[in-house]
Amino acid sequence: MSITLRRLMASVLVVIGLVGCGGSQETQTADNESSTGLPRASTAVSTRPEPSEPEPSSLCALLPAEEIEAAFAGKLDVEVDYGGERDCQYTFPAFDGGQIILQLAPKGNYDLKKLNLEEGRVSGEYIEGLGLEAMLLNNSQVEVLLDDEQYLSLVLILITFGVEPPITQQEAAAGLTNLARMAVDRL
Repeated sequence: MSITLRRLMASVLVVIGLVGCGGSQETQTADNESSTGLPRASTAVSTRPEPSEPEPSSLCALLPAEEIEAAFAGKLDVEVDYGGERDCQYTFPAFDGGQIILQLAPKGNYDLKKLNLEEGRVSGEYIEGLGLEAMLLNNSQVEVLLDDEQYLSLVLILITFGVEPPITQQEAAAGLTNLARMAVDRL
């Protein structure tokens, strides 16, 4: 299985987990309710190094941790976990398993997500004036088509077991949309 397909599958599972664990009941569907049984994020073993400042060539340089915190009105403390030329992961020290993933990916993955939106497999809407085309999916993921070959993906994963999430789904959607605009402007 290709790395891109694995990342796509992981993103979908995580988004389902976010919607299933955090939002209001009126936005959850039977599909989300069937996603129980996912392992707790705290059981995962990380082999990544400790957080550090991103290299200038890293995708993380597009969105410093302070700007991510500001996009969510200071309700989330953010650290850079790791970053590379095509992906970056930020973590929330207060929430085990919480993260934001910023990624540049091949256009084919965008087309698949667009098809899922159009066929009603995921909830979402199109975002006007961002890239060639952009979508907000499940109030936790922004996908921006950049050109004929790639797209930018920004995913919020916030798993809160038995605790009220520090941000609402609407705040998550607004923050991610603003961050996606900043990242696209800086590419």
